[in-house]
Amino acid sequence: MTAKNIYQDIMKFIKFREAELSSTQELKVFLINYPQFEVTRIGRVGDNYLIFAGQSSQGIHTTLLLPAEAQPLNLVTVDLSDQPDIRPNRIGFLEHS
Repeated sequence: MTAKNIYQDIMKFIKFREAELSSTQELKVFLINYPQFEVTRIGRVGDNYLIFAGQSSQGIHTTLLLPAEAQPLNLVTVDLSDQPDIRPNRIGFLEHS
């Protein structure tokens, strides 16, 4: 499977899950192999690499460049209704050829 195929599959699944969220919920995405790393953007470089950008648990902005292979994800729905000043974020996607 190429990075493009994996990227498209991940993008479809996350967009499907985000469409199910209420206006007071957001989806948090974590890589199973890096559980302290919250993914905020996903992309690819050609057909060989996937890009996962986000923040570590220490708040450090990090970008991971991983080989094009299936990446197990943990998708967590967070309810923000008790935090009225916070608007839900959606996962951003990057595509590089």
